[in-house]
Amino acid sequence: FAVAWLLRNLYWKEKFAELFRDKITFFSELPAKVDSIFSTEKPDDAEFLEIQAKESTRVIREFIKEKLLVLQQEGANNILEKVLEGWMNEVKESKGIKGKDLFMGFRAELTGAVHGPDLKKIMELTPLEVVIKRVG
Repeated sequence: FAVAWLLRNLYWKEKFAELFRDKITFFSELPAKVDSIFSTEKPDDAEFLEIQAKESTRVIREFIKEKLLVLQQEGANNILEKVLEGWMNEVKESKGIKGKDLFMGFRAELTGAVHGPDLKKIMELTPLEVVIKRVG
C-alpha cells in the first residue's frame, strides 16, 4: 500500500524530502521516517498516555472524528494545512482549549506521537485513511 502510493505521488515525495531533509543523516534512517507517517500504532510511553488521558484531548478526539467523517465523504486524501489550522482555531474558540493542551492533543490524536516534524506539514503527507485508523 505505502510503496505504491509513494511511487504515484511526486508531490508527496518532494514534500517529504523538504520536511525531513535536515532530520536524516544516513539513508538507512529513511524507512523509519516513512513508517512514522503510515503507522497506526500508538506508543505506550508515559508522556503519550498522559496526553491521551486529558479531558481536553478527549474533546479534541471527538471533534476530529466528526471532521474526518466530513473529509472522507468529500473524498479528501489528507488534511491540508489550512484545514488543520481552521480546526485548531475552531476548537480554541468553541471549546476553550488553548496552548499546549490544544497543540499536544491534536498532535497525539492525528500522528499517534507527542513529538515530530511540523504537524501541519506532516498531516498533508499522511493519507486520510491512516489518520482515521489512528483516531479510531
